[in-house]
Amino acid sequence: MSGAGRILHVTDKAPGGGGIAQTIARYQQIAGDGGWQSRVLRLVPNPSGPDEAPLRFGRSRDMDHPAVHALEQAARGADLIHLHLGFTALTPAAIAALAGLAPLVVSLHDVSFACENGLPTGVEAARARLDGWARSMLRSALRGRIKDSARTLAFAPARAALRHALAQHARVVLAPSRYLEDMARAAGLARVTRLPHAVAACDPLPPGPATCGPRVLYMGRLSVEKGAMLALDAMAHLPGEATLTLCGAGPLDAALNARARQVGLSERVQFAGWCDPDTLADHLAQARVVVQPSLVPEGFGLSVIEAAAAGRACVTLQRGAHAELDLAALDPSPMTPAPKPATPTAKALGEALTPYVLDPGFAQAQGRLAQERAKKFDPETQAAALLALYARLARRGDAQGGTDAGSGPLGQDGRAGGTCAAFV
Repeated sequence: MSGAGRILHVTDKAPGGGGIAQTIARYQQIAGDGGWQSRVLRLVPNPSGPDEAPLRFGRSRDMDHPAVHALEQAARGADLIHLHLGFTALTPAAIAALAGLAPLVVSLHDVSFACENGLPTGVEAARARLDGWARSMLRSALRGRIKDSARTLAFAPARAALRHALAQHARVVLAPSRYLEDMARAAGLARVTRLPHAVAACDPLPPGPATCGPRVLYMGRLSVEKGAMLALDAMAHLPGEATLTLCGAGPLDAALNARARQVGLSERVQFAGWCDPDTLADHLAQARVVVQPSLVPEGFGLSVIEAAAAGRACVTLQRGAHAELDLAALDPSPMTPAPKPATPTAKALGEALTPYVLDPGFAQAQGRLAQERAKKFDPETQAAALLALYARLARRGDAQGGTDAGSGPLGQDGRAGGTCAAFV
């Protein structure tokens, strides 16, 4: 064995440009730079190679199942296992099997571990209840999906069993935001540590928003829950010179095109489709402001930080972790805080975007504030924290043991878990 050891990343996500895939690639790069060997094991319905294993979802604790044996065989030889939680691809037995091979690190990327169909349950449901337009959109999108509703009810016991297995076997649970950290603790997960995602500063930095036309940029999946239709409808409440560029693909693609034609916005809306990083950077450089109107709570909001790193403010609905990533408005300067939509309606979102469209200087100042705040999410600091965590777990080498009493994996704050100091 060369280097520091071998890390296996386990995920149910296919390779591509999504946020989870980007994070796994980033962690692999960090591990490689730190002397670790790392590879990705994907959970798929029909495995066809050594880097794939069968997914199996449910509450089974049967350790003698072929799918569990296949997972153990594929993961054998790892010194650390980093599970990027695919909450509909595992069983409690699978989690126990992984933890039996090597210390298990679990990354939470979204709210699915505590939710059904992406909508928080219990107290979180009251906190994140969708109003008016959003509720009607979700009803429309879910109409006729009785099978899915029945499946949701059937999934609840399995999800509860998986949460229990994670609480029992995970050496460390990583949450990228305070919102997700609190949700994890409320769901009964132990040894939770906050490690935010990171975004490198743009080099060179694109021209400021004041040099751009009144272009609004949406970056993300074209889906109901991400608020893509809301972003389009907000254009009717913006000055006529404003334009919208939608970077992304998804199930609402055809509906958004039809909607733009129906309400006479075809000339003001550009559908850019899925964009590679370089193309997305070009679109960011031409935007005056970014909009991310997610209707469901986000676990982090990587695109918000990406926009800030490029000197662009991002208008959100303040749901989930987006509230703590409100970069410009958190600045203590006497400048009037950036407006925020009070309700998830097209009119409210349009009103929040209007100052950016009408006043290039305002957009420039808010973008500059966002850029300064984005420096907190520094790749070097994130890398150092992650490598320290990996080294500590590997040094202890106790896949079956408990955590050190009174000491968090990234700090010594008198409790299990903790927060990486650079991000307090």
